Amino acid sequence: MDGPDPDNYAAALAATSSEYSIAIGGVIMTGRPVNPDHTAKPYEADPAASRAIRHDNAVRMKDLLVRHGRSDVPVYEGGLAPYSTIPHRVHIDEHVLDIAPPLPDSQLAGYLADAADRIADLPDTTKVDLICAGPLTDAVHLMSDERIRPKLGALTAQLGMFGDPQVATMAGGRRQFNVLADADAVRETLAGYPGPVYMIPTDVTKRAEFSFANPDELAALSTTPAFDHLAEMYRRAWPHMWEPRGEKIYVHDFHPVELMADLDTSRQPPVDVQAGQPQDLGRYTLSRVSIAHVPSPGPGDDRAEESRWGEIDLAATPDPQGPPRFLATDVDSDPARHRDTLSRVLNAAPSQPGLQDTSARQLAAAQVVGGSRTGTWSPARRQQGARGR
Repeated sequence: MDGPDPDNYAAALAATSSEYSIAIGGVIMTGRPVNPDHTAKPYEADPAASRAIRHDNAVRMKDLLVRHGRSDVPVYEGGLAPYSTIPHRVHIDEHVLDIAPPLPDSQLAGYLADAADRIADLPDTTKVDLICAGPLTDAVHLMSDERIRPKLGALTAQLGMFGDPQVATMAGGRRQFNVLADADAVRETLAGYPGPVYMIPTDVTKRAEFSFANPDELAALSTTPAFDHLAEMYRRAWPHMWEPRGEKIYVHDFHPVELMADLDTSRQPPVDVQAGQPQDLGRYTLSRVSIAHVPSPGPGDDRAEESRWGEIDLAATPDPQGPPRFLATDVDSDPARHRDTLSRVLNAAPSQPGLQDTSARQLAAAQVVGGSRTGTWSPARRQQGARGR
């Protein structure tokens, strides 16, 4: 997960819900480029400030899980996504979301390298699925670890803008924030991830019928302390994130969690979808696709490439023999059903922990984003790092 969007906290809360069969083994929180110098470029990160914000967001995530009765779920500080389109002077101060002091059990489990070590120690027969509601930087880190790669299962991710060109996003046009934040990681993941990848485009989930006009309308669904805490996060973020742009609230990072649950309960990943033959799976319609290109900025002055940075190009004729890559082209858009689902999932009792022994745990559903821990990102190169202690 990345922060500070409350949607990401909602997605993690959903992943612990007894409504789903996900055995959640951990949450990895990414950072973003932060710089006290408001004249700095959005991608120019101050290492100390970026790490401090990443730590605060991770503690905030752990605190919400503790309030939900899932203090057993470890939360890790992820890495630093390389880009942001948000100028430093206007980005929300994450401390706006500090509803209350952290609870006593809100202790972090370490860093990305510690999460990688835990996965590596799992039995060789374990399959670890990844739910990505942010940049894919840490997904690249995990899939590049030869101890972990054979254990990776399915990956669901909020990626891309493929359908309705009228849908507005913070990234603008056909660009999608998670792609724009680390296009290189998206390219590497879509090309080399060893398991099936399921992409959920923003314009499939960001629909008027799924929206909430204001945080009070969302809070009206709450019947539990954890949801109350989450609703207060939305109230605090509202005047900073949505209201100034005249936007409504879309809890769309919830969708990669729901799709993972659909895949898990159907026991059929990778879905057998032939090229050009969409298949319904739960609430989602999936089509098999091939990835032609992921534009991104880089060395040189390729203005045409940079102008399309944040997009994903699909091949006109998908190759059924290529790596299993799937695109959600539609979702059940019944607003009453959508709100009922959100209400049931976010208000549900937490799924049973019972997974204290990491040697026997199936670490399924560690959301991954991030990359470098202490370095400054530049548009010319990715700086690798893992611990940042």
